[in-house]
Amino acid sequence: MDQCGTNIQLNQSAVQVQQNSNVMLFSNTLVVLHEAAWGILNMGDRAYTIQCSMSRTESQTVQRAFTVPMITGVTLPPDNANFPECIMTVVGGTNPFTPDVNTLAIGEVGSLIFTVTDNTGGFGLKPYSCFAHDGMGMNRIPIVNDAGCPVEGKLVGSLQTANRGATSVSFYHFKVFKFPDVQNVFFDCQCRVCFDQCSAVCACAE
Repeated sequence: MDQCGTNIQLNQSAVQVQQNSNVMLFSNTLVVLHEAAWGILNMGDRAYTIQCSMSRTESQTVQRAFTVPMITGVTLPPDNANFPECIMTVVGGTNPFTPDVNTLAIGEVGSLIFTVTDNTGGFGLKPYSCFAHDGMGMNRIPIVNDAGCPVEGKLVGSLQTANRGATSVSFYHFKVFKFPDVQNVFFDCQCRVCFDQCSAVCACAE
C-alpha cells in the first residue's frame, strides 16, 4: 500500500473506535487518461482522489484459558504397625534377664521387670505409679510414686536399666513381703512407652 503514490496518514483527531485506538487514513489519486499512449492530459481526462480509513488499536488485551487437570494422587497402603506395649514380669534375685517366677519367699530379693514388645531399640519406657495389693481390695500400698521413684527405699530400690543385645529393660529390686491372711501379692504399675527415650527419671534416694 505504501507504493504507487498511496499516502498513509495516522489521523489522531479522528473519532476513536475504542480506548487507545486511532484512525489510519489511506489516500491516493487516480488519473484516467484517454490518450495514455501520448502521456498527456486532455480536456476529457479526469483525476479521482480516493480514501479509505480504518481504526487501529495501539494495544489490546487478549485472553485465552486452558485447563490443566489436577495431579492424581496415588493412595499407598497403610502401614499397620502396632505401637509397642509394656510388659511387667517378676523374677527372683537381681538379674533382670532370668525367667519369670510365680513364687518367692518373704525376705528374698525379687525384681519388677519392665520391657517393651519391640526389638528395634527405637522405643523407651518409664514405669511409675506402682501399687502392691492383695487382690481382694482389703490391702493396697503405694511402692513407686508418679515420678517413678520408690515411696519407701527399704522396700523398693531405685529404677535401673540394663541392656542385652537389642533388648533393654527397666527394673526395680524389692524385698519380698506379703499381706496378712493372704498368699498372693499383686503389683499394678503405670508404664509410659516413648519414642527413643522417655524423659529422665528423678534422682531417687534408696
